[in-house]
Amino acid sequence: MERITNNLEVEELEKIIDVENLLQKIIPIDQIKEIFGKNTFLIGGAVRDAVLGKTPRDFDLMSRSSVEDIKQRLFDLGFLEKDSQDSKFTERKYAFNKEARVFSLLIEDKEVQVRIIDEIEIPELISTADINLNCGAFDIGSHKVLDRDILIEISNKELRFMDSELAKSDPMKIISALKQISRIPDLKISTETLKTIKESMPFVIDFFKKNPHRRHKLKPLFGNINSGEVLSLFQEFGDHDIISDIDLKRKKLDVSSPYISSEIENIDKETKEKIRVLNETQFGKRFNKEKLFSEKINSVVYEQEGNNILSCCLVDGERLYAVSSINPEKFIELVSELSKKNYNIWATISITSTLVIDLAQKAGMHVVENEEIMRKILLSNYPQYKDKLVFEVKRQHTVFSRVDSEHAPQVIVLS
Repeated sequence: MERITNNLEVEELEKIIDVENLLQKIIPIDQIKEIFGKNTFLIGGAVRDAVLGKTPRDFDLMSRSSVEDIKQRLFDLGFLEKDSQDSKFTERKYAFNKEARVFSLLIEDKEVQVRIIDEIEIPELISTADINLNCGAFDIGSHKVLDRDILIEISNKELRFMDSELAKSDPMKIISALKQISRIPDLKISTETLKTIKESMPFVIDFFKKNPHRRHKLKPLFGNINSGEVLSLFQEFGDHDIISDIDLKRKKLDVSSPYISSEIENIDKETKEKIRVLNETQFGKRFNKEKLFSEKINSVVYEQEGNNILSCCLVDGERLYAVSSINPEKFIELVSELSKKNYNIWATISITSTLVIDLAQKAGMHVVENEEIMRKILLSNYPQYKDKLVFEVKRQHTVFSRVDSEHAPQVIVLS
């Protein structure tokens, strides 16, 4: 089943080992094997996210155990079956979709969905899947990645369809590709893949016109760092109305305790004042209270201890506007949390703010040096910048400025 390329570079082998080690840490392997057996495989997004350094939100698996054996093991472990119409994940309860043959349950607070595949081989399933970025596979029993070539493609951020002809006849396969394009600005898209997408767009748009009840499937395409590129495809090839009621910007970022993420309109006056004080203290003479909660800011992430705000970040979609904290360690902890919990966050920083650039990098972000990627990020979020951007190298970094702005040149940092 495992396909190993003989001429893999040493660094590629090291990457594979790193991913295998990471997956062993984040997956509740012992519990999964106890319930679903050792012939169980992690497939798809969780593997991709681990390769790209993101924290998987949920886990899709496939198992060869029988439905009856799994239900018995769940019963022995104190799990109760709930109404299959209830889609919520609940402690010590599981749902089983008979038609799809999928179990859904919480294991160690992680959302786990397991499809029963009998004796179907994993390579066979992968060959009929949508895109390579969703086809990483990890063997729970052996703790090994199954298709190492695909893992390297994911690591290199290369996008391709597993079967272009199948993709042309299935709108959801095109949607899978568009979702990754919207999330990863430095994705490498071959001419053939882009041609397949563009040739399929009229078909995709027509499908969602005729099936309005399926339009919720379009929501994940938007509110991401590179959603502007996807939006332009819809505008180029058809009716914009099918996405007219979809939010084109993230309302707030994902976080875990002890951080709080809130839309601006939901923050009380007392908390707003504490955020103002922290920002004024940290920014000093550079502080401009008119910009603190301006129309550019739609949410805030902050950490509070007692009556004190320890750190906070003003956010516009996925863009971090201003990060303030009581010390550098809190700055790093907050930005690191946002980097891990969200697929992409980004910020622009003045090239003169060397300390902030350094802290952002320590928190897991990197300075974007590729002018083409910088341009894509900026124009995807601010199309009005077209023909106004100037790029140059200053202090060993690629920076940008606008011809109509007096601000110092800035770098882009990306998680």
